[in-house]
Amino acid sequence: MTPGMPSPDDWPDVLQRIRAAGFNSISILVPWNYHTPAEGMSRWDGRYDLERFLSNARDAGLYVVVRPGPYIQGEVDGGGYPSWALGKPGFFRTNDSRWQALWQNWYGQVMPRIARWQYGGANHGTVIAVQIENEYPGVFTGANQYMSALYTAARSYGITVPITHNDQQVFGSLPASGKFANIVDLYGFDNYPYGFQCCSQWNTKTFSQVDQFESMYRAVAPHTPLYSPEMQGGLVNLNGQDKSTADQKYDRMMGYATVQQLSTFGQGVTMVNQYLAYSGTTWGYSGFPSLGTAYDSASPIRQWTGLGTLFDEQRRINLMVDAASPALAATDQAGNAVTSNDSARLYRVRRSIVDGSLHVFLRNADAGDRAPTLKLNGHTTLPVPLPAYSARYLVAGLNTQGWMINWTTAELLHARPGTLVFMGDRGRQYEASVNNQSVTFTVGDPQVIRVAGGQLLILDRDAAARFWPLADKMVVGPALVTGNQMSVDKAMTVYTLASGNLVRTQVAGPDQVTLPVLSNWRFQADSPERLPSYDDSAWRNADIKVSQTQYRPVTSPILNADAYGMPTGYVWYRGRFSGAAKGMCIEGRHRYQVWLNGNNLGTFTSNAEAPGLNGLPALGALPMTHDARAITFPSQYLAANGNNVISVLTENWGHTMDALASNQAKQPRGLISAGIDFVGWGSLCGWTILGETPSVAGIGGLSMPPSEGIYGGITWKIQGGNPADYPNASGLTGERAGWYKPEYSDAGWTSVRLPDSSVPKGQVGWYRTTFSVTAPAGVRLPLGIQIPSAAQPGELFVNGVHIGRAGRDNAEVFPLTPGLVYTDGRPNVIAYARWVVGSSTSTPALSLVGFPGEKVMALP
Repeated sequence: MTPGMPSPDDWPDVLQRIRAAGFNSISILVPWNYHTPAEGMSRWDGRYDLERFLSNARDAGLYVVVRPGPYIQGEVDGGGYPSWALGKPGFFRTNDSRWQALWQNWYGQVMPRIARWQYGGANHGTVIAVQIENEYPGVFTGANQYMSALYTAARSYGITVPITHNDQQVFGSLPASGKFANIVDLYGFDNYPYGFQCCSQWNTKTFSQVDQFESMYRAVAPHTPLYSPEMQGGLVNLNGQDKSTADQKYDRMMGYATVQQLSTFGQGVTMVNQYLAYSGTTWGYSGFPSLGTAYDSASPIRQWTGLGTLFDEQRRINLMVDAASPALAATDQAGNAVTSNDSARLYRVRRSIVDGSLHVFLRNADAGDRAPTLKLNGHTTLPVPLPAYSARYLVAGLNTQGWMINWTTAELLHARPGTLVFMGDRGRQYEASVNNQSVTFTVGDPQVIRVAGGQLLILDRDAAARFWPLADKMVVGPALVTGNQMSVDKAMTVYTLASGNLVRTQVAGPDQVTLPVLSNWRFQADSPERLPSYDDSAWRNADIKVSQTQYRPVTSPILNADAYGMPTGYVWYRGRFSGAAKGMCIEGRHRYQVWLNGNNLGTFTSNAEAPGLNGLPALGALPMTHDARAITFPSQYLAANGNNVISVLTENWGHTMDALASNQAKQPRGLISAGIDFVGWGSLCGWTILGETPSVAGIGGLSMPPSEGIYGGITWKIQGGNPADYPNASGLTGERAGWYKPEYSDAGWTSVRLPDSSVPKGQVGWYRTTFSVTAPAGVRLPLGIQIPSAAQPGELFVNGVHIGRAGRDNAEVFPLTPGLVYTDGRPNVIAYARWVVGSSTSTPALSLVGFPGEKVMALP
């Protein structure tokens, strides 16, 4: 359903972990290209089963906001547009009738499926809102008509829940117009305060836009709840390689979520989608050009579905929100109801319109610890510990679960009849007044304090993150509690509070497992398409003469892979020409290898559009950058009979997103243009912009009709992957033949040892092996595969799933989710397609790595 979860077996587990983090809702993008990879093809089963996912979300106790586009952005290939649609005419994301015919077909498939799982429906679903479009600039004529048509169509297909939109944060500035707030039922906007480049220290200035949320929002949507459909929750690299590691990104974001989210709540925002809750892996060919191997390196749930410090942080925040609900759900600014001796740290004070309680937000987003005192409800408090780069949320006058919390300098974590749970910094002193009784305490190991009306459970911040309120008891310590079971990630003391007694139980951590060495590799050469003798009679003739997009090649025929419905990934071209040519002009995207009569002419990369190791800047080039290459033909490579064959293997890194609604995703992929130089004077190739192009970013729209280019002197054939295999596989020989599938027999392949240099320069070779691991009973054993020097291109498959594209960034470890790998002794199959381009000609030794495990056992 999402780029990071290709195995449906992982869906229930990840959703349960999201719920365990304290979230009560999720927001999901539904990529059009996943479900209709070819024109007329529709798939809704297996890993594409939207309704199964919505059922899993309901069973996990999560509400759902569904975002089916038609354009979703989401850092997916082309922003969700299917490749085949990108080869068609029309100005996308406008009221163009040709575009409308395309998205109407998509809505006709997806909306009824969503409607069946709406809140209050027959399936007892939990879909509470549907978003149309995403981050739509809406700056061109007809934008309102387009959005209105989407709204009307959604309703016509049975959507009854509120329909929303996400106004875009444009180049770092807040949206000012409130676009489409009068069309949708619930207006929202996104915000990414930190940005996308690691690893500078965030501070107060980082949240300057957050500090304007309430005033900005109320100016455009005064009568709806304050809603952010995307609020930065992690750190995905979208602007070229910043050379930081996944761990560095993760560490930099520690504490960030607390400051950002409490600031957001201080602004009165009550519906927030923390983007992302689960990071996931950029599996297969699903990413847009700039996206690396991991979607997000700093989300609460890690790529391998493991938990960690950021999960703990998010859980503390969500427990506090739950404890203060429903009072926090509707508040107004409370002015001077609370004062402080350090007014700069008193971020916001809000008064609930539900019960009149006060909600106090303290913030210190800079270096240096602070300890402000507060005057609230007539009392001057002890200093409130406020460390550097932190925020705190306090309540006063809150009547909840039979308790009156007059005031407190500790944070309220949980409330139930007879028990209140507070948290604070270890070793620091706090005070509270509950039921008009004052109490002072110092935070240490979990402790119980008896007061009138019941008991207080006092926890430090680490213990608070691992506090689990159950129906008949409270448990502190486990990394995760689901039902009557708990997961522990280390040896620990588990505290159980029941019937007024705090009981300690010592628990052992997960057993260590020795991982096998990956050996017994088998090898098979790929790339027979480079040879003149290769039989391409079944390939598609490249016979389209006129471009249907704004990019018109100088030469004919049209070579754009999208025009022929070839899915993203690898695409082969074979061309024939006669005569003793001197060379050729050629242009393609993004990397391509050229052979003449089986002889290697070199590898070419669109460097002008790829400044970072992992691809384009976030928005890509607009317009495209001209990047034609002149190739000289050595005379000895020409065929004596004059019948020459050019073979080209192209690697498409994905389609640029259409962030500016400028038909940007229609930039051609595969080969763009090619022309033969017969006399040595050079030849022309490349492209011009004609037809329907908006006037944006310096591109003037031209009204000239499309026309045929100059014949390039080559007759071409083209072969890509099977659209039904997208995004898991594409057009390599081994992909088309299923060499990555577990059931494929490699018995006839050659035995080799890694490292290995069997693959010639420019060609592709496949390596396969198996491994088995047996985890101890009750142990969750997350695994990954390490590829040293992974900057060298290669495609990694495990048990048939394409889990990593080595070379997209500097990542060397590719995590596996539990649903993708067997840890019960059954064999797992690894297939690795190594493309030898660049500086290294060797295939390195792959190895298994382990991530922090969990031991599942019954609660004490």
